[in-house]
Amino acid sequence: MIPARSGKSGRGGRVTGSPGRLKVECGTLVTVIRSAYVDFENGMAWPVDASTGRQVPPMSHRRINEAIQGGPSWISSDRYTIEARADGAQSMAVMRGPTMQTLLEDRFKLKTHRETKKVSVYELRVAKGGPRLQRARPGSCVILNRDHPPVGLLPRICGGFSGDYMYGTTLANLCQQLSAVLDRDVIDRTGIEGAFDIHFQGPPAELAPGVPADASPTFPRSELATKLEGAIPRLGLKLDTAESFGEFIVIDHIERPDAN
Repeated sequence: MIPARSGKSGRGGRVTGSPGRLKVECGTLVTVIRSAYVDFENGMAWPVDASTGRQVPPMSHRRINEAIQGGPSWISSDRYTIEARADGAQSMAVMRGPTMQTLLEDRFKLKTHRETKKVSVYELRVAKGGPRLQRARPGSCVILNRDHPPVGLLPRICGGFSGDYMYGTTLANLCQQLSAVLDRDVIDRTGIEGAFDIHFQGPPAELAPGVPADASPTFPRSELATKLEGAIPRLGLKLDTAESFGEFIVIDHIERPDAN
């Protein structure tokens, strides 16, 4: 492994690599830890939803950004360029997970433990009167092919937004999108399988806002969230408040690496 080197400029965090090699450019430690211990903990790539072609994260993106707790403030401000090498042609998921865990524990003396806590969630359920969902029309969207992404004029991608619509989405994917903008995660309890074309109000860019790099944002209730919740009853669905359990990574000890 090549030792970490500190860096101070730019937003950073870009990850590149090839089998057996990995480079994180100018990233904060909280981002690297989150990737190693949450996103790719077991060295497994995220599974792909066959209905949409989209990768499914181990938890919602909102929860991913909340999963690291504790540690000094500099893990969210100091930036490092980290390069790692492994014996053999290890996959990127292995490099970003177990290999990076080893590097962090060696170079930064990182020690962590896991805690399970109760968290507030919403459960998406079928409302009285039954669902009013429109099955996805054949050809209404194109399943994303990650090996051969579209070029030129982009088609409607299943599970994504186009105008005021989401085409070819499963309700599990819908819950992922709602989790990004509401004040807590949304869990699919409808038991409804298949893909649907769903109409929303509001511009699509607002429905799934990007999370700033290295941020652990809060998600207060907003006019947008209220508008989205208003669309749920029109679909014959409802959001019930509930409690679930969430696993968090707690930092017990971490040190800045020696100058190099």
